Amino acid sequence: MVGIWRDRINSLKDDLDFKIQCVLLKSFASLPLDSQRQLFLDIACFFVGESTDMVTVLRDDLHAESGIKTLINRCLLIKSDQLIMHKLHQEMGRKSVKSLKILQNGSNTIEGLALDMRKVRQGMGSKVLNSLKILNLKGCDKLASISNLYRLPKLQILILWNCSSLTHLCKTIGDLESLLVLDLKGCTKLLKCVDQPEKAIIPEQSLLSLPPSLVQLDLANCGLNFKNDVYLAFHAQSLINLCLGCNMFELLPSSIDLNFVMVLNLLNCSNLRHLPCIPSTLQELYIDCVYH
Repeated sequence: MVGIWRDRINSLKDDLDFKIQCVLLKSFASLPLDSQRQLFLDIACFFVGESTDMVTVLRDDLHAESGIKTLINRCLLIKSDQLIMHKLHQEMGRKSVKSLKILQNGSNTIEGLALDMRKVRQGMGSKVLNSLKILNLKGCDKLASISNLYRLPKLQILILWNCSSLTHLCKTIGDLESLLVLDLKGCTKLLKCVDQPEKAIIPEQSLLSLPPSLVQLDLANCGLNFKNDVYLAFHAQSLINLCLGCNMFELLPSSIDLNFVMVLNLLNCSNLRHLPCIPSTLQELYIDCVYH
C-alpha cells in the first residue's frame, strides 16, 4: 500500500512539474521578438550569474539592453546587476534548447558549450570547433589544465570562474583574435608567481599573453599577492572592463596595461597602497580606501 501511495505522489509531482513547465513555456513563447527569445535561451544556458553589462556588450546583436528589460518586466529575469533567473525558468530554457534540436547538425554548428566537468582534470581534445563562441567551465574545481585552445578559432567568451585547481592555460589563448571576455575569477593557482631569488628576472616565455581583442577581463580573487609581478602580459587595444578586486597586491600588476580601460574594479584590495596615473579613458572606478 505504501508503494502505491508513493507512486501516486510521484505521479502527481510529475504532472504538476509538467503543468508548471507549460505555463513557463507560454510566457517564453509570448515574447514578441525572436531576438528576445534567443537572448533568454542564451542567458539560461550560459550567462546566469554573469554581469548584466557584459551580456549587454557581447549580445548587442540581440539588442540585449532593451531585451533584458523586457525579460525583467515579464518576470523571466530578476532585476539585479547580475543576471539572476529562477531555476524553473533556467530549466525550461535549457529544455527548450534541447527540444529545438539546436545541435542537430553536428559540431560545426555549435556556438556555445556549458559543461559540468567537476571530475575532469584536462580540458579540450583534438577536434576543431569552428563555430564555438562560448565556453563555460564555471565551477569545474578539478580542472587543472586547458590545452589546444587554438582549436576554437571563433571563441568569444571563456568562463573559468572558480576553477580553483587550474594551473595551466594554453598559451595559444593569445592567438584567439575573437576573444572578448575572459573570466578567471577565483582561479587562485593560475597566475601566482613562484618565489624568485632577489633581482631574478622572470623569463619572457613564462608569461601568459592575452589577446588584445579583450573587452572584459576578470581577475578577481585570483590570489595575486603582495608582489606586483604576475605571469601575465596584457596590452589592450579596446579593453572596457577590468576587475582586479579581492586580491592582496600592494601595487597594481605592472604587466597589465591600463590604457583603454573604462571600468576598473579594485574593491576589497585591502593591501593596495598606491594607484598609478589614472588613464584618460577611465569612466568608472570602484575602490576602497587606499592606505599610505
